[in-house]
Amino acid sequence: MKVIILTGPIRSGKTTLLMSLFAGRPGTDGFLTPDSDGLRLFYDLRTGEHSEFQTDGRDGNDTSAIGRFVFSNAAFRQGNEKLAADLPSETKVMIVDEIGKLEAEGKGFLTGIEKFIGKNSDKDIIFLAVIRDYLKETFVQRFGWHDCCIADMGHNDAATKLRQWCGIE
Repeated sequence: MKVIILTGPIRSGKTTLLMSLFAGRPGTDGFLTPDSDGLRLFYDLRTGEHSEFQTDGRDGNDTSAIGRFVFSNAAFRQGNEKLAADLPSETKVMIVDEIGKLEAEGKGFLTGIEKFIGKNSDKDIIFLAVIRDYLKETFVQRFGWHDCCIADMGHNDAATKLRQWCGIE
């Protein structure tokens, strides 16, 4: 398994870049969390379906909070199930947007990520993870990704690197 990390500060265009490169691309699976009207959605890259991810927090049911942000636990379950499932044979790239503070606390998508790594570490697949710049080293150490490829949104070659590493023309 080849690991690629896309990193950068908050609102630096990480998700937007991945949407432009991977939405609708055959062989791509995983999920992105694009912003829509100020709230994050859960976008399934294989099916193209959107569902609620970030909520306004008013109902308080089946949600997880990190700081001022409140997220649907149903979306976390959906992401974890996707990551834990057997890969369709055509999958070449699995994308997780994003690995963040909740995962650092053992929550969020962490269970699915750990299962995915355990099941696929010996496979010819790319695991592309979005990780905030200030958490990158935490997860490199946690998962032993010392030889991973890192594309940083703070450098103007992030898109070029992703295209090259993922074989996108």
